[in-house]
Amino acid sequence: MSISEERYSFAEVAKMLDVSLSSVWRWHLTGTKGKKLQSVLVGGRRFVLKSQLDAFCGMPQTASASQLRRRLAARKLDARIGPTKPQ
Repeated sequence: MSISEERYSFAEVAKMLDVSLSSVWRWHLTGTKGKKLQSVLVGGRRFVLKSQLDAFCGMPQTASASQLRRRLAARKLDARIGPTKPQ
């Protein structure tokens, strides 16, 4: 963790991933699929570092927020209708 590392509030994480704020809190407190969303406490507020969010979502350290959103959207779609095969 570096001082200059990008960090997101729980509300920003929820908006980025298109989920509810309560989902982000649940991921932090109890986790999902055996993984917990790590965070840091700064001035009484919780933040998720970019590296922590990438690790939670299974993304490489160099992934951008847009890549993260696309990957998670694909996972949501797969969960709803099943995996799609490229044609």
